Amino acid sequence: MAEMVTWESRERLTAVTVRAIRDVIRHLGLFWLLTVKDLKIKYKASAIGLFWSLLNPLLLVIVYTAIFGTIFHSQKPEYPVFILSGLLAWNFFGTTLPAATVSIVSNANLIRKTRFPTSLLPMSVVLSGFINFVISLALLFGLVVFYRHPLGWSLLALPVLLVAQLAFTAGLSLLLSSLNVFFRDVEHFLAILLTVWFFATPIIYPRELIQGKSAFGALILDINPMAWLVSCYQQVFYGIPQSVVRGGAVAYTGSFQSTWPDALPFWGFVLLSLALLAGGFTVFAKLSRRFVEEV
Repeated sequence: MAEMVTWESRERLTAVTVRAIRDVIRHLGLFWLLTVKDLKIKYKASAIGLFWSLLNPLLLVIVYTAIFGTIFHSQKPEYPVFILSGLLAWNFFGTTLPAATVSIVSNANLIRKTRFPTSLLPMSVVLSGFINFVISLALLFGLVVFYRHPLGWSLLALPVLLVAQLAFTAGLSLLLSSLNVFFRDVEHFLAILLTVWFFATPIIYPRELIQGKSAFGALILDINPMAWLVSCYQQVFYGIPQSVVRGGAVAYTGSFQSTWPDALPFWGFVLLSLALLAGGFTVFAKLSRRFVEEV
């Protein structure tokens, strides 16, 4: 049986946080078992299993392309590549965060009966979602090959983006899952917030469409960390479509310029992710002392 994380009132919060992180490291085997369990439950009795990681975003791309690419005549060339480069990142975030938020409450019996680092519960949900996300990237690379879309040296930034998004999602999951134990409204508010957050993130529309027409909309994009992340993914996979002005209108030539993610959103998101992960662990370590009483 794993050891309980012990707490003493005289301990400094930083020491408690470090102890909680060390406890997770000492139980990596249990961490992996919980992650595998989450994956098995998610695809239990499913005929195609993990292939849903590819089928679900593919269907969404078809729907969004039909609506925005055909009906509303989006001017973005190779629109499926553009939308999928941001949609996959959002799907990981938008589906994992709600599941991780309720992970402590939904495992109340396990917490009452077994001694183990409870932070493993939301983190295992995040890791299983991340595995699905990495698998789904095969679909994006498949579209890139299908369209013969050029990729450049900016692809080297992809591992940093993946790790940063994993840290960002884990930190927010630790924070919300611990708060949800005491305030069950968190999970309901999150469902509404994610819907608004999705449309406030330039996934199905180009960022420049908002920046050129609405000062308030541009401000929302500037302070939205998921907008920073999505724009970085779009620059890595989609690049910048070359255009010319013909008859006073912008026309795309069909060629693309590969570019590195802009430094400010890229490093801003990396630093924010690390800070959020540390903050999430700190809050979780502080509140987890009362989980057994509250769940």
